[in-house]
Amino acid sequence: MTIKIAPRKFSLTMVSPEIRREKELHFVMLAVTICASPVKGPDRKGRPMKFIVNDMTCGHCRAAISEAVSEAGGTATIDLSRHEVAIEGLDQAKAEEVIRSAGYSPVPA
Repeated sequence: MTIKIAPRKFSLTMVSPEIRREKELHFVMLAVTICASPVKGPDRKGRPMKFIVNDMTCGHCRAAISEAVSEAGGTATIDLSRHEVAIEGLDQAKAEEVIRSAGYSPVPA
């Protein structure tokens, strides 16, 4: 049996048409679990993604971005005085999309 795993997809080649050994089934289930898992969390370096959002100027702006990130399944830590947004729980593309959909212009920090 051969299992090839790539992000969000895998291929499985079996010698026999049936999975007879428990170990083979375990590897198949592991491959499916890994490939089906959404890409979330901090960036690959283990830190939250940070963005500079210069057009975020007030408490309303902070609330709008925070709510949009939360609705998308992430969490935002916002420093209004530095115009900085740190996001966890979303990949970078999704995080940027969410901030833009709230009406702001993020720049990766």
